[in-house]
Amino acid sequence: MNLVYDYMLHLLTEYSKLFKYRPVITKNAVEVCSCLGKDMIKEYKKLSKVKGPSHASPCTMHPPYDDHQLQALQNLKLNLTKQVEFWEAARRE
Repeated sequence: MNLVYDYMLHLLTEYSKLFKYRPVITKNAVEVCSCLGKDMIKEYKKLSKVKGPSHASPCTMHPPYDDHQLQALQNLKLNLTKQVEFWEAARRE
């Protein structure tokens, strides 16, 4: 089992080398310390406390498809599947 974890670590390490992003500390960066005083933590908790329920609903559902839209979606899916199968067949030849 250790070999699996070693391999996963190797893959992630190699994959991370492909990224172009490199973290940089800016000139005006401020270090945030976890050793804040109890008063600051208490004030933060008080400010971030939820004061009441939200007036917005948690999510909105899209209206259901009508028959025409559903048929168009199924046709699109069928055409894309046939196109991929055609490409696969052409590549095998």
